[in-house]
Amino acid sequence: MNILPGEILYFLRKEYRFTAKYVSDYLSVSRPTYERYEKNIVEIPLSKICRLANLYHIEQMELLRRIIQAQTTIKISYNGTDFIANHNLDLSYPLAKC
Repeated sequence: MNILPGEILYFLRKEYRFTAKYVSDYLSVSRPTYERYEKNIVEIPLSKICRLANLYHIEQMELLRRIIQAQTTIKISYNGTDFIANHNLDLSYPLAKC
């Protein structure tokens, strides 16, 4: 099963029992815009990822790592067998302060 970046946002929001309206207000975006992030219709800007990391009390790099991992996981089916391919990314560089 592939997990998309928006699903990570959805799972975190549900884990903290936040509404989409609450998170969208926190990010200063409309609720429909935030829902597009969760549905993977539009990419979430890095500045919003920083704000979400603060909201969910996790390190920026950890949230970014989860999102990038979701974006770089590819499911490949060959002769009825599913394989998962991941890119190994070096995320050791610090982000700018949010």
